[in-house]
Amino acid sequence: GWIATSGQADSWVYEEANTTFIKNEERLNEHMNKNSSSFRKLLQTFLEANRHGYWDNS
Repeated sequence: GWIATSGQADSWVYEEANTTFIKNEERLNEHMNKNSSSFRKLLQTFLEANRHGYWDNS
């Protein structure tokens, strides 16, 4: 959260995390099945980073 609000992370940090936790279907399903609340918070972080212009996921 601090990184997103301070603008201290480059876009590649979000892209790497997106590739690891969301684009990887096996990891995504594991996360959803074990802790869907945590996964929703992760998605909210990505959406917030995108909304504030810290990460462009296009």
